[in-house]
Amino acid sequence: MLRDGIPQKKEGLKVHDLALKNEARKIKTKDEAMIVLAELKRLGMVKNFILDETPQAEDFVSFLKTFWDWENSPYVKEKLRKNHGIHKRHCKLQGQAIALYWEPFFKGRFLGEISAEDIDGFISDLADKEISPSRKNVIVRAGTKPLRWAFSKGKIEKDPTIGHILFAGEERKRHILTPTAAAAAFRIVWHDERVKNANMLASVTGMRSGEILALRLQDLGLIVCLSEARGTGLMG
Repeated sequence: MLRDGIPQKKEGLKVHDLALKNEARKIKTKDEAMIVLAELKRLGMVKNFILDETPQAEDFVSFLKTFWDWENSPYVKEKLRKNHGIHKRHCKLQGQAIALYWEPFFKGRFLGEISAEDIDGFISDLADKEISPSRKNVIVRAGTKPLRWAFSKGKIEKDPTIGHILFAGEERKRHILTPTAAAAAFRIVWHDERVKNANMLASVTGMRSGEILALRLQDLGLIVCLSEARGTGLMG
């Protein structure tokens, strides 16, 4: 009593309260629960609610990771089915952004409870990190794109990504190596011969990394045959 104070007599439940509890026990289905919760929300007594085993109850981080999973993503499957361009490397990089930045910030949250305030807090947290503005914007979009997709599919009631201002600043300019610098780069020892060959192919063809990664053995058939022929002395 010295520590916590003199215990106070608690007011017992009134008949009206007991009647309400008894009515609540009569709710047996999710549809019935939805009716009650929707009415409480209309009265302003409930800000938001999430029913178990619904799309909104999905773990938010797991949703983001699945969204950028090349093998299991419904978004990727939809893009490929409709012949829209999307690359495995892009999905991998976005997945890395989720694991490095979104997961630590949103761990334990549900998809349906993410609000515009949450996204604004994430952007503010990202502002303190020593990353270029363009990279920060890439990180933000890694999570906001899945949320917009979820809203378009009816998985969440509101789109929490609307109205946010991204980071401004000059992007790091990409420069083209001079012929002398490029030749010097290929003379040094590379740790991975495959990377060297890919860069050499890019330097002489102008192909992008995604195009080189998509090459198959049959695409190189003529080159391989000519190379083998020269090696056997059949061609000069």
